[in-house]
Amino acid sequence: MEDTEPSQLLLNRITLLRELDGEPQDTDELCAVLAVSESTIKRAVYDLEAVGYIEQCEEGYLTTLTGRLALTVYDRFERRMACIQEAIELLSVLDADAPLVPAVVSDAEIVHATDDRSHSARIKRLLDGARCVRSAPSTMSEQYLDLLYERTMDGTELSLVLSSSLVERLIADQNDRLAEILSSDQIALGQSDTAPPFGVTIVESDEKSVVELRIYGSDGVHGSIINDTPEAIAWAMDYYEEMWYESLPIHTID
Repeated sequence: MEDTEPSQLLLNRITLLRELDGEPQDTDELCAVLAVSESTIKRAVYDLEAVGYIEQCEEGYLTTLTGRLALTVYDRFERRMACIQEAIELLSVLDADAPLVPAVVSDAEIVHATDDRSHSARIKRLLDGARCVRSAPSTMSEQYLDLLYERTMDGTELSLVLSSSLVERLIADQNDRLAEILSSDQIALGQSDTAPPFGVTIVESDEKSVVELRIYGSDGVHGSIINDTPEAIAWAMDYYEEMWYESLPIHTID
């Protein structure tokens, strides 16, 4: 066997390893399925067997537990890379030091805002039926403010962290609506000196929790990354709670 790291060997031999995951095959069958020479198959089989990814049985060769787990890790890596690639237009708007973790993008739904109507409709569906909403937006449109107001009127608990600059803009442009929201017993509002690089919203319903990462550019909203995995939710909760504890409570708007 070549002096190759198991991870590199996995990349080099992934097609053959996948063929052996499930039912055993002999070298003749592998040659036919993969359309390669017998010498190539024998070399690949030797390499994979040497690192413990496959083993010989009466019917030919079959993946071991180690090989199956290696395939699972590889498939997860491929899915994560595909999600990152799908989100590249959104991620490219952010600075390189933006406080994101891979779990936010992994297995996520990527919603581009090329069509404002469809993006707004997706966000509305996300908020429908919410029991509790925690949000730290980097900016806020009149439409989104109205959506949050509707949710509080339906009994949704709302917790917001707004930057000082955003509070000033809302007071100037949406003072009446903001005052109406604050008059509800369902809302807690905090003001932060720091403007977040992206908007984070955690939506909790009776069925599940979902996090929405909303990304803005100089020309408005670019889209959202929506994720309901436990890892993404845990990251979002930690991120939001840190912002909340560093904010100052707002009870009224003068």
